[in-house]
This record gives sequence, structure tokens and C-alpha cells, in this order.
Amino acid sequence: MQTESKKWPEKGVYHWDVTDMHNMQSVAISLEDFKNKSIRVMQIGTLPDVEESRKYNSLISKADSSYMQQNYQEAERYFTHAFDFKNYVRGQHLYNAACVASLAGHKDAAFWFLEERMKAEPEWYSLNIETDKDLLPIHDDVRWNEIMNAMHERQTRKEANYDIPLRNQLLEIAKDDQAIRQEWRMTSRQQPQDKTKIDSIFSVMATIDSVNQQKIFKILDSRGFVGKDKVGDACRAYWLVVQHSSVEMQRKYLPLFLKAAERGDIPRENVAMMEDRICLFEGRPQRYGTQLEEDKNGKWHLYKLENPEKVDEYRKSVGMGTLSDYLKMMGIKL
Repeated sequence: MQTESKKWPEKGVYHWDVTDMHNMQSVAISLEDFKNKSIRVMQIGTLPDVEESRKYNSLISKADSSYMQQNYQEAERYFTHAFDFKNYVRGQHLYNAACVASLAGHKDAAFWFLEERMKAEPEWYSLNIETDKDLLPIHDDVRWNEIMNAMHERQTRKEANYDIPLRNQLLEIAKDDQAIRQEWRMTSRQQPQDKTKIDSIFSVMATIDSVNQQKIFKILDSRGFVGKDKVGDACRAYWLVVQHSSVEMQRKYLPLFLKAAERGDIPRENVAMMEDRICLFEGRPQRYGTQLEEDKNGKWHLYKLENPEKVDEYRKSVGMGTLSDYLKMMGIKL
């Protein structure tokens, strides 16, 4: 899965991380795409064709790979072919297609993809589209101003009843939480031999986490889980911060997260990950199979399961794919 920030997901003990520091809203909108797709399937009373779905996902993966290799024309072709499978098109993929078309110098195609993205989700808007470097080549076109005006209208309408100070505070907390982790991951990949620098960044991360946790704990204790109706997708910051806290604090706030998931303020999948993480910290078997652990040889493997026979049933109940697909994505063999 590639987010609208075009960042590749990261492997890790917690989960496949798509919470890019500048892209919280896009991640949430991706989940909204899944929800809307499921609703449409229920309304028409038919199930998706497995083979067509696989072909679509394969083409999207090839498009993403071509993008990372800076082969933008090829990426655009793969996206275009994928969109022939109309029942599987997702908004974030249309956005990514607009980006590669922009980089390929195909302005008409770029605007067509953006317009289709906006049609796919009438309330969708992006906080980061104006700073997305991939779209810079089309900024001088008059159609860009039209897109921006429509975005601003949607944002104004959506945020009319928001608690803007709290929303901004949560966005800033989430940005800090993810920025230091992005720096730590990049340094670990690019300079793995520089243990001093890596440890230094990790120390700064611990300090930032401590500060952020106190802010989030104060909000949760005094106001509860202030949801999407008041802060929009910024409410995801609660989970981002609490998941990095002690098992005692995760256990304390888990009931709030479960209720928030029932209201649709946070994906149930995220709460399932927290439940599994609490089990791991406490030495109990996990239910959903989201947690990995590292052995003495530095090799990652699946942490023990509560019920291996029912794990896929549990995962499906919270919107997750199969465990085998998850482990394959993570590069883990049973």
C-alpha cells in the first residue's frame, strides 16, 4: 500500500507503518476509501472478483515500483491499465496517478486524475497538495487554481464546526511523533554503522515521546477522546502517541479507543494492534497476529497466537486481511 505521500511502508515490530508525518489525513482517507467500497459492495449485493482484484493490485504495485525508479511514464501506464478495473479504483491511487502524470509532463492526464479523485470522494481535500513536489510541474496551469479553490471550499465547509486550536495541537503532536521516527529510520538504513548517531536520535525520540504523552494524557483525562466531529482526522494523534507509551497507559486508555472505534473515529484495526501489543508486553498470546518479535540472531518472526485456527476470522472482524498476506508483506515466513 502506498499513501498519497508516495512513501513506502516500513517494517517493524508494531505494524506496517503508513503514518507518514505529513500525511495523516491521506491515510485516514485511504481507510475511508475502504469503507465506502465495502458499503457499495453491500448495496449492490455482489462480491468483488478475486482475480480482477489481484490484477488491479498487481498493476498498482508495478506503478508504485516504477514511480520509485523515477520511470514516470511507465508508472502512468500501469495506473491507467489498473483503472480499467473500474470496480476497484481507489482515490489514493488516482492521486498518485496524477503525480506521475505531472512528473511525466502530461498535464491533461494529471488534471483528469485529480478531478476523478475529487469525484470519487466529494468531501475529500488534502492539506498537503500545495506542497507536494510531484505536482509542481502543473502549478502554472489555470486548472491548478480551480483545483485549489475547490479544495479550500471543501476544507472550509468540513472544518466549520471544528475545535481548531485542539486540531492544530493534535496535528503538531503527530508531526513531532513521526518526524523523529522518520529521521531514526533513515539514519538506521543509510548509516547503520553509526551507532552513536542512531542512539542519539533514539534518545531525542524518547524525550519527544515523553512530552507528547503528557499532552495527550492530559487531553484524554480532561476531555476524553475528542473525535472527528471536532478535530477531523487529527484525532489519530491519540493512537499514534499512546501506542508508544507504557503498557500501563495503553491498558488505561484502551476502553476509550474501543469506544472511539465504535463511533468511527479511529479504525478498529488500530485498536486491535494495541490489544495485541498489550498482550506481547504482558507475555500473553496475541489475538490478531499484528506483532512480531526479534530472536537472538536478529531475525523477526510472528509472536505467539491465541488461536491460530481462528486468527483470520479475528482479523476479518476488524477489517484486516489474512495473516498469510500480512506476513508475506512483512517478509516473514511461518
